[in-house]
Amino acid sequence: MRDNVSAQLTSVQRDHACGVLLGIAAGDALATTGSGEWTDHTAMTIPVAELAALQADLRRDAVQDRIVERWDWWAATVEPAGAQHPSVVPTAPVALSFLDDETALAQTARAISELIRDDPDAGDASVLWCAALRHAVLTGSPDIRSGLGHLDPDRRARWAQRFDAAEHSPPSAFSADSGGVAAAVQGALSAIGHTPVPDELPADEVFRADHLRLALEAAAGVSAGAAPIAGGLLGATYGASAVPAEWRLTLRGWPGLRTRDLIHLADNIIGNDDREVFRGHSSTWGKPPLRRHPHDEQVWIGGVGPLAQPAQYVPAGVDAIVSLCPVADGYLRSAVTHLDVRLAGDGENANLDFMLLDTVRAVEQLRGEGRTVFVHSMLGTGRAPAVASLYGARRQGIGIEEALRAVLEVVPEADIDNVFLAALHRLAAA
Repeated sequence: MRDNVSAQLTSVQRDHACGVLLGIAAGDALATTGSGEWTDHTAMTIPVAELAALQADLRRDAVQDRIVERWDWWAATVEPAGAQHPSVVPTAPVALSFLDDETALAQTARAISELIRDDPDAGDASVLWCAALRHAVLTGSPDIRSGLGHLDPDRRARWAQRFDAAEHSPPSAFSADSGGVAAAVQGALSAIGHTPVPDELPADEVFRADHLRLALEAAAGVSAGAAPIAGGLLGATYGASAVPAEWRLTLRGWPGLRTRDLIHLADNIIGNDDREVFRGHSSTWGKPPLRRHPHDEQVWIGGVGPLAQPAQYVPAGVDAIVSLCPVADGYLRSAVTHLDVRLAGDGENANLDFMLLDTVRAVEQLRGEGRTVFVHSMLGTGRAPAVASLYGARRQGIGIEEALRAVLEVVPEADIDNVFLAALHRLAAA
């Protein structure tokens, strides 16, 4: 079932799907620890995602029993004091499991919610939220009303009134964590709806994708329950690529996962599509070696191949890797900081201008921490030189054409796609 769905998803839709778990974790961490570590909302979502990623049928009793066992283990060993046991957020993987069947989605979302709490409001909220996640992944539109048809008429009217209230009331009206599931959903929707969507102004470093960050910050100020709900919906709407790299570098949590692991889970739920990896990392081993950035000797540019034999091809001082393409787990050393960007080289990028600048900002941040950075794409001839050029232009205060020429001198085989060149010029227009 999901193999057929995966084959039909565009690269943008896949990005949106990966944004669900990433957005939840970001909202969770932002509203609670503030340190990048997620808490109970994300932790309780992980077991559902793990089984969904194995293509297990979440409707089966045996699978649901396994989810409860995993929750019990978490609660007995690492559950933080005051954990809320949220009944809405952990149902998010259901949306990704049933992108092709909204009826099954509604039934399963309610069933997973009831494993935590026998509460009609929580069941309704889970159905509505998962339907909205599915709609946002497929269309890019966060329509919370898309699932109302799956509720009984009287409850449908009640939730429609709640949505109206969320649209017309400020986030502060739903600030109490004790207000229950409905208040958490309303607070999330109010924060999203009352945060203006920025215009796309690359030269001013302002992007539509910034709405994710701004709205999530607003939701974090509402309640710990509202923020992950908003995060999942915003991630589904704008994609994983809209989650700032600054957050992705620090996100972590139970059971010892990081951003890359959340992306893997989402990828596997919808059906893994590592076509770039399967085309053969080994074929890149003999390609041009790493090159020093012309404007920063502590930044290296290259392809993915050297990571297969790091002792031979990767300089010893490299302690941060920025991957602009999918990379096999075995290529990454645990002691090295890693940023997974997933900048599509031959496909459509949901937030290209934002991604380019955000990636460069991440390189600047890593360099500010004293790290030596390796920026790579598959062959090191397209995406990596594009990012390197924008980094050089900002570092030296020079025009993008001059920065491009400097990068081409050290990477003469570079062949940057016209779409990327146009984006670089938009970003450097100021």
